Order: sequence, then structure tokens, then C-alpha cells
Amino acid sequence: MSWRQNPEYLLTKTVAGAFALHLDRRGIPWTHFPAGENRKLHVGSKLKRMGLKPGWPDFQIMMPGGRVLFIELKAGTGSLSKLQKQVHAELIAMGAPVSVCASLEAVLIVLKAEGLMDLPIKAPVQWTGRAAA
Repeated sequence: MSWRQNPEYLLTKTVAGAFALHLDRRGIPWTHFPAGENRKLHVGSKLKRMGLKPGWPDFQIMMPGGRVLFIELKAGTGSLSKLQKQVHAELIAMGAPVSVCASLEAVLIVLKAEGLMDLPIKAPVQWTGRAAA
């Protein structure tokens, strides 16, 4: 399977597109944390020396009051690794909300529950890389 057909890549791309449409419009900062891809050994070693920590959730979204919402995506038959479970538990113990979502709809429900989205839940089926005009 090519990376273009990878279910988690497609979900990540779609979620990023929805964030660009829904969060950017409201001035809510967010980013994706791409730590899980297959990389050449020297690139992974370099990132580790630069402080990359495995197990961190895929997306971070700033919320009012300086809180950060973490969202982990798991598509298809994906499940959390032992390390991801540990990191998520540590983040939750620090008071940070962490959600694991398997669909765009689940992500949008989390955003709505956290008060980050007041629009009806309506999202693109697949992100093309361009926001609608």
C-alpha cells in the first residue's frame, strides 16, 4: 500500500483540512505532530537528538486559558501502543484533555464538546489541500 492509500494518512489529511476550515477561521492555533511515519534511520536519530518524544498525540489545539487539547487519530484497525497509552495518561494527569478518534466526525464532536466549534458538524469528505473560497 502506498502512503497515499494509507488510511491513517488519509484521515490525518482530512482532519487537517477540517481544522483549516473550522479552527483557522476562528483564530484557534493548532498543529500536527508527525512523529509516527516510517523514516530513514538517520532522520529518526536526528529527530530524537532534537528532543522528539515518541507517543505524543497527533494534533495539538490551543484552547482559551492556555489549555491544550490533544487528539490522537487511529484509522482502520489501528490501536494505541503501550507508549502512547503511557503518554496519554501522563498528559491527562496534568489536566490536558486527550481524545482518540477514528473518524473526522469523532474529531468534530470533540471540538464541539470543548467549545471550539459552534458551527453545525459539516466537514469535507476528503481534504484536497485547498480551503473552499
